[in-house]
Amino acid sequence: MIKLYNLLFESKETFSFDEFLKYVSVSARRRYLEKCGIEFLNAGSSREVYALDNNKVLKLAYSDVGYTQNETEYKLFNDSQHKDALAAVYEPHESDFAWIVSERVKPLEDEAQFEKYIGMPLN
Repeated sequence: MIKLYNLLFESKETFSFDEFLKYVSVSARRRYLEKCGIEFLNAGSSREVYALDNNKVLKLAYSDVGYTQNETEYKLFNDSQHKDALAAVYEPHESDFAWIVSERVKPLEDEAQFEKYIGMPLN
């Protein structure tokens, strides 16, 4: 039992982007994130989201649509004059937007919270 415990808990690596960049396939990237104990948060139709820390997430594309979403999100943020209203996008994958690193945001819970954020009522 102790041997199994050691295999499960002492074999985790520390996450490194230098190491992450060595993996080309989505499945290899997933395995590396799992091996490093990076928390899986959620998945949509074309991307998975992992918590790098309390402030940043990694959005990993697993389809062509996901690559396009990453590129669009990155360009929208960097070309925007309203960056304070968008989740910051810190870093994209160098060549093809296979992943981006962005600000981890907490979803608004209701309409009242949204109205408070924008400073005016919706009606």
